[in-house]
Amino acid sequence: MNLRTLSSPRSNSKYRQKRVLGPRRSLRARLLGGWRFPVRPLAVVFCLVASFLFVPRSAGAESEPLWELGVGLVGISLPDYNGSDERSSRIFPMPYLIYRGGLFQADRDGLHFLSTDRFAFDVSVNATPPVSSADSGVREGMPDLLPSVEVGPMAKFVVLSNADKSRVLKIRLAWRAVIATDIRQWKAPGWVFSPDVALTLRAASTSASSREANISVGPLMASRGVHDYYYSVDDAHKTADRALYEARAGYAGLRATARVSWRFSNIWFSVFTRYDDLHGASFAQSPLVPAKYAFIVGTGFAVIFARSAKVDLSTFRPDK
Repeated sequence: MNLRTLSSPRSNSKYRQKRVLGPRRSLRARLLGGWRFPVRPLAVVFCLVASFLFVPRSAGAESEPLWELGVGLVGISLPDYNGSDERSSRIFPMPYLIYRGGLFQADRDGLHFLSTDRFAFDVSVNATPPVSSADSGVREGMPDLLPSVEVGPMAKFVVLSNADKSRVLKIRLAWRAVIATDIRQWKAPGWVFSPDVALTLRAASTSASSREANISVGPLMASRGVHDYYYSVDDAHKTADRALYEARAGYAGLRATARVSWRFSNIWFSVFTRYDDLHGASFAQSPLVPAKYAFIVGTGFAVIFARSAKVDLSTFRPDK
């Protein structure tokens, strides 16, 4: 590109892209390769997580309620689907249920069975909202995407843990069946496999308040049916701007998540974020993938209105 081109007052998108990627790129552009990467929101969340490393946990285990019950709301901003450049913001009601029993346990992370100091068997759950193709530029004229639910087993192995369990590093292996339905229609396109490494940090826990942070990173993989449902383009929906594409099974991106939560007496509050890097994904060349990342951010709160009397969990929880 010559100096005359750089100094011309053009406004077309190709010219703007060349100028951003030219030799005078900012440090951010050089490091991130032109991505619209949400650096500031992620930085805030990860700084909050890091702060837990320097706050000592109170010594000694206290008795806790066997169960707690509450209700709240969660607000979330997310793309229509992984790879979409269209976003929406949603608010959902949220139940708050904690059960610290011996046979199984329930908390914000789901259901836990067979929990020991080194292993736990969980139920892994994920969900995605519906997508109207009429409101999605690259999917215009294609069938709508149904809301989906992913449910399956997760095995968790503790790799490292200190004595009071305020720092716990785990390897998690989750397999989930994908079901897309709006009750009137049902589809079962396949499965998702998401192994990761997860770090849990707990700090300054007392009978009246607690703080917890969770960070994790790991690859995503999915069946051909799942990728076909979201990313394939058949002959009937091929256009001049949307080429024929057949998705295949395999790598679906690298996922990093972070969550920080606080509980003050009867109020629980949480901030969370998730970033999926789709570079190298098996569907990355689909015309339905204009963005090579997916970023989710949200917050939730709940009011706890009922709880049982405190009990000594060590009487029936050997891991406590």
